[in-house]
Amino acid sequence: MISDNIAQMERIFHPRSIAIAGASNREGNLGRRFVTALQSRGFEPLYVINPNASEVFGLKSYASLQDIPNDVDVVIVSTAPGSVRQIITDCAEKGVAGAIIFSAGFGEVGEEGKKKEAELVEIAHRGGVRLIGPNCTGVYSPSARVATTTTLPVESGSVALLSHSGSFAESFSILAGTKGIRFSKVVSCGNQCDLNAADFLEYFGQDEETKLIIGYIEGMKDGRRFFEIARRVAPKKPVIIWKGGLTAAGARMAASHTGALAGSSDIWRALCRQTGIITVDSVKELLDLVLTFYYLPLPQGKRVGIISGPGGFAVTTSDACAKYGLELPEFLPETQQLLREVIPPVGGSFRNPADVSIKSTIQPELFRKSIEIIAQAANIDMIYVIRGMPEKTFFDNMLEAGRNTDKPLGLFIFRQEVISEDYIPLLKAGIAMYTDSAMGVLALSRFARYAEFVRNNYRI
Repeated sequence: MISDNIAQMERIFHPRSIAIAGASNREGNLGRRFVTALQSRGFEPLYVINPNASEVFGLKSYASLQDIPNDVDVVIVSTAPGSVRQIITDCAEKGVAGAIIFSAGFGEVGEEGKKKEAELVEIAHRGGVRLIGPNCTGVYSPSARVATTTTLPVESGSVALLSHSGSFAESFSILAGTKGIRFSKVVSCGNQCDLNAADFLEYFGQDEETKLIIGYIEGMKDGRRFFEIARRVAPKKPVIIWKGGLTAAGARMAASHTGALAGSSDIWRALCRQTGIITVDSVKELLDLVLTFYYLPLPQGKRVGIISGPGGFAVTTSDACAKYGLELPEFLPETQQLLREVIPPVGGSFRNPADVSIKSTIQPELFRKSIEIIAQAANIDMIYVIRGMPEKTFFDNMLEAGRNTDKPLGLFIFRQEVISEDYIPLLKAGIAMYTDSAMGVLALSRFARYAEFVRNNYRI
């Protein structure tokens, strides 16, 4: 049974109509970014509230929300802080489902601002309105043609992102989009004066479009409720969180950024262990894990088979496996025998890691053949390929191997630049690509640990 809270959030993420308060034709006006973003997606009906203009970007402008003759599901508030109270009052009287308060100058500036937030919530709840923000960019819901900026991907996907930072929500969505990742829902909740991290986690947990939940969180309004919801959601859908404010310096910044009350590192990591949340400590870790969970099937265990061209990276990657808890079993005799028929005897190795030797630079099919052999090994759960400076024929062979292998397949390429759009066909063929060999191992280890958590039913 869907709760009233979930049903109302569904209206916010799939609105039938939106009004924007504070948008104008003036260059530099922040409200116009929402108008142009929504117009670029073809969202309608779209209304503008501005008593000082008759028309904004081709849309009729109304003096107030009450002057709009039709129902409005969501109001985006982009006005000076002093006028927000009246707009929320109008929302309550008109029966709006939700208001997204882009305006800042509330809880993040001190106690007086927090009192103003509490007053907004009281007014909103009297009329059944739920609030997102203040100090946020709001909602990105591709299937509903709702976006906060024109640069976000148009296509919908299966990743939901919760962020206390508006700039992070938009920047990470764009960054992940260059890797072929597509989102079901994204929300920047800012100061979370009303709807908070626990509410959005609960909503994403039951959302049929969402298969993977990620987030950047600075603080929690209701830690116990978040804990209970995470325990229910994480075994069904992976939850990956980057938690800010775990140090004294970070906590001070979180308070001034979104007014968040941050917690200790020990408490946060204990919560993650008990619920199955996967925690990360950087944007790069988060992106590596999103690539892993988005493109790979869950492994059956933590035993990894390594196939390498450059021998040095095979050594350091083996060290990383030991450090991060992946097992590196010796290949079974029958696997080694099959590898001997493929890998040159001079300069090569048939154990684990398998070294396809320098000859692989002129015969990249050695990688594909080795992958196909190791994929059949009963004592291997995942495959990790290491390559130096690849050429097109290597990619062609990897594409074929990815399409014909049902075990998780990771690839580290020794190049300094970030993975480009040219590599997206490999990703879509089921190969997670990494730009650092040890970070790739770390991602696969957390992937395997989550799979074990699911198998053990809540134990991690």
